[in-house]
Amino acid sequence: MIADTETKVEFFHECTPPRSTAQQRQHFGKGKSALTPSAAKASATWRAIVETHAPGEPMTGPIALTAIVTWPGSAKARKKPTRPDLDNVSKLLLDAMTKAGYWHDDAQVVELSMAKYTGPIAGVYILAQEVDK
Repeated sequence: MIADTETKVEFFHECTPPRSTAQQRQHFGKGKSALTPSAAKASATWRAIVETHAPGEPMTGPIALTAIVTWPGSAKARKKPTRPDLDNVSKLLLDAMTKAGYWHDDAQVVELSMAKYTGPIAGVYILAQEVDK
């Protein structure tokens, strides 16, 4: 249920979304790891995309997030059953939104709906809104 004092951010950002994901990590000794250079670049790209639409103040309550990512590739929108894996895309996207100030902690996201497509117009659609507690 949407909160009475609705706080939301909704946008479509036309771009070619990154294909690298948070799953791509380099591992070092003693349990240490870091994103590969391509995953680090993807993380920076996601952050640049979402920063341009960030709210003035972080949302403070529980949040419902809808995200639809479309890569170029077909004349008509089609579901994308190939890589990158949707769960790994969501990790980089939520981390980027946290760093951009959409909310204080991505633990606030209590509902998540994501989809991935190929289509004639590549980009990312985001709807983030506070919901009743």
